[in-house]
Amino acid sequence: YNSMQEVSKRKVEPFRLCFKGNSWYLQAFCLEKQEFRTFKVSRMDKVELLEKTFIPYRTYPPEIEAVSKEPPSLIP
Repeated sequence: YNSMQEVSKRKVEPFRLCFKGNSWYLQAFCLEKQEFRTFKVSRMDKVELLEKTFIPYRTYPPEIEAVSKEPPSLIP
């Protein structure tokens, strides 16, 4: 689920777990988007471990930015 509670199904190659702003995040290479993405672990549902293997990437995903404690403003 994303922050708007929209559901998507992804296949990813995991890279690392990060803890920021009191939450765990998975940084992984998304096979659908063909780039590194960051996923909030608490929003994941029905996670499956597949038998398929992969060669880890030699490049690193960008660092996760600090997470704000304040909710985003709805007024621009």
